[in-house]
Order: sequence, then structure tokens, then C-alpha cells
Amino acid sequence: MSSSRASTPPRDDDDDPLSDVFGAMAQSSPIAPPRADKRPHSSLDNGEENNDNNDGSTSPTPLTVNGNISAAATRYTERKRLKPDQKVEVDTFLYDSASVREMKLLVNLMVIQNQIEKIITATAPWQPSPDLLKNIQNYAAAVLLSSKIRTYKGAGPTNIIIEILKQHRFDLPAGIEHNPADFSKVIGAAQEALIQKRSKFKKLIIHSLKPHNHKSVENAAKADQLNIFQLTTLFVDGTRCLRLQPFPFLNGYNWL
Repeated sequence: MSSSRASTPPRDDDDDPLSDVFGAMAQSSPIAPPRADKRPHSSLDNGEENNDNNDGSTSPTPLTVNGNISAAATRYTERKRLKPDQKVEVDTFLYDSASVREMKLLVNLMVIQNQIEKIITATAPWQPSPDLLKNIQNYAAAVLLSSKIRTYKGAGPTNIIIEILKQHRFDLPAGIEHNPADFSKVIGAAQEALIQKRSKFKKLIIHSLKPHNHKSVENAAKADQLNIFQLTTLFVDGTRCLRLQPFPFLNGYNWL
């Protein structure tokens, strides 16, 4: 009774860079000759074998590697453009015992860990990006101009901005809420943006109540006093907020 081996679909080298290695493992190859620095056990004569047994020492049996796997490993290292010393290390790795391979893997993992720690140590402290600061400025104006805000000072407006940032994230790093040192910079940026907006609004309101020389107010109308339409126009200037359409009877009147 004959048995047929299930056919394996061909592998695409572009899809699987290890296809050469897999193919080499599936093929049979004559045993490669032992390395020059190791003597095969068969080369020892009877006298030497007896001496070794009498001394109580054992000679490790040299490992053999499938020639196809060795050739595939060589092609793979060239494809990955490894350095010459790295190629030699890969070739040596093929002939190592299982325990030696595990030891080398552990050592290399520790080397990678040390390199990562150096990179983390050399990284500069986190700072809010310009894009994040711009978004905070826009939301600070929107919060202060909202008709639903209960207070203009204190933690209320700041908390609203922080909740908006947590929801939309913008340029916030993941998990920054759990880093008090970095997250305090975000809170400080929100507080500073609110202070600047409140200061601007306060100056505009003061100049709407009394004459001014227009030197300390940007984009101020050329009039002794600002009416309500001119004042609200300056409030939303430079922000993404919109004012309502003006009513004709507001022109020329001071409402503050």
C-alpha cells in the first residue's frame, strides 16, 4: 500500500523572507564535514579512547548542520545586509549547542535592554508641542466666551479645558495623565491661556467704557469708545469663535 505525501503550496519569497530557511529544513542533505577546530569521535584510535575513559573526561560530540540551512542562512544574512562580523556570528550560532544558543539570546536581550535605557535617559523632558498650545489657546477663548460657564476664575474653566484635551487627545502622549510631572505642564498651559484671555477681555472692556488713544488695544476701532458690536468683534478676533450678525440699531451706541 503506497502512501502519498501531502503537497505543500509554494512560498513566495517576497511575502516570507524566511522561505529559504523553511525550504532548507524540508530537504535532506548530506552531513556537513566537521569543523577544523573539532576532531570527530571516529578519528580517535582505541588507545586514545581508552585513555579518555580512564581519565573520566568526555569529548563533546561536534554538532552537524544541514548544508541547505547553512546556505539559506548565508543568503538571508546577505539580504538583511548584516556586517561581516555579524555573518560570522550567525554561522557560529548554527553550530552551537542548544544551551549555548539560549545563553547568547539572553545576553543579546540584555544588550538591547541597556541600549534602550541609554536612549530613554538621553531623551529630553517632555514639553507641550506648539500644536497642543495652539489648541489650548483656542479652547480657552471658547470656554470664556461660552454662555454656559458659571465662573471665569478658579478651577472650573481649567477643568473644562482639561476634559476636552482628554477627550480629543490632540498631541498628548498616551498615559500622560498618570505622570504628574508632565501632566502638570498641560494644566499650567491651560491656566496660562485662560489668564491671557481674561487679561485681554478686561482691557477691552475698560477701553469700551472710557476714551483711549488706541495704542494699547490691537485692532481697536477709531472711536472714543467701543460699542457692543465692536467689543464682541474684538473678543473673537484671532479665535475660531463666531459672533452673531449685528443689529442695525446697535451701531453708534455704547452698551457697557
